[in-house]
Amino acid sequence: MNKAKHIVINLSGNFGQSLGESVWKQVESIAHTTKAVLFDFTGVESINQEGLVYLKKSIYHLREFGSEIAFAGLRANSISLLQQNIDKTIFNIFALRDEAKDFLESRLDITEEEVNAVPSLPEVRSALVKEGVYYTYCPSCNAKLRLRAKGNYACPACKTKFFFNPIQEPMKYERISLE
Repeated sequence: MNKAKHIVINLSGNFGQSLGESVWKQVESIAHTTKAVLFDFTGVESINQEGLVYLKKSIYHLREFGSEIAFAGLRANSISLLQQNIDKTIFNIFALRDEAKDFLESRLDITEEEVNAVPSLPEVRSALVKEGVYYTYCPSCNAKLRLRAKGNYACPACKTKFFFNPIQEPMKYERISLE
């Protein structure tokens, strides 16, 4: 099987049992087709022991399939928790998301064909911004939508899933947002 996907999992909230279960379900479904996974912990306040169990399980599962793993945006207490409980040689930690992406791309020697082969969600880039809220349209049915930040969304009218990217950064990675 061609492993062409490169995934960014955006996380926010407290990483406990509930968020850990969500991450595990995502990892189970993507592990066999994924070359690289970037866990973006920028929005995570803390990691508790229940969440750590799921995170550890997810990391080892990804490594069984040969995926490269990187973390970005971890707080200092979360870094030490990971380093104390998980083999440090199977993942890399970076302060910034872009550093982590650059590292993964350098390790994987990603070809243009692989980047283009990644099936991803339709991307919506244009929007009117008013008082911190983005106003845009569904890429499928043209329903008017109000969005607060970039990320994955599903249209309430037609249920089409799409990725909203108002700052128009390049899209080499498929994104998964979990809260």
